[in-house]
Amino acid sequence: MIKLYKKLFTALACSVSLTALGSYSITPISVTIKPEVKVASLTFKNDSKEEKSFQLTVLHQNMGHEEYKESKDLIATPSIFKVSGEGSQLIRVAIRNDLAKEGNNYRLSIKELPAKVPVKGHLVAIVPDFRIPVRISSVDITEEAMPTERQAETADKDSEEKLP
Repeated sequence: MIKLYKKLFTALACSVSLTALGSYSITPISVTIKPEVKVASLTFKNDSKEEKSFQLTVLHQNMGHEEYKESKDLIATPSIFKVSGEGSQLIRVAIRNDLAKEGNNYRLSIKELPAKVPVKGHLVAIVPDFRIPVRISSVDITEEAMPTERQAETADKDSEEKLP
């Protein structure tokens, strides 16, 4: 019985058209909003040839739980948008109210809205939902993770000295 399911799954996987899947890029992959600036931005790029529609939702993690719920603490614009084939869209995330404080965990959900296409037979629709981490902090996460030029030079010298 298991062999039958494996063969059926393989046949189904082979019959799915890979051209229907999208190709996207998002930069940066995490967003830091500084409290004094109150806004940050990211770029969403559609690398496919087809126009696609997307919806933004801000999610907040409840303390001690792994689930996220929709939040009004931050605002993301545009809330619904279309990106032409090989086009891009600037997305802004901003602090909306005083409940958005440092230490809160947020995610920006970028969900593709499925196109209404007449279909003959059976079809499995794959709907991407990207969840971008958003944090509120006085220090940019990229500043913490990236070594300074001097630190990089010191690390290079140390590694050269250890080589035989």
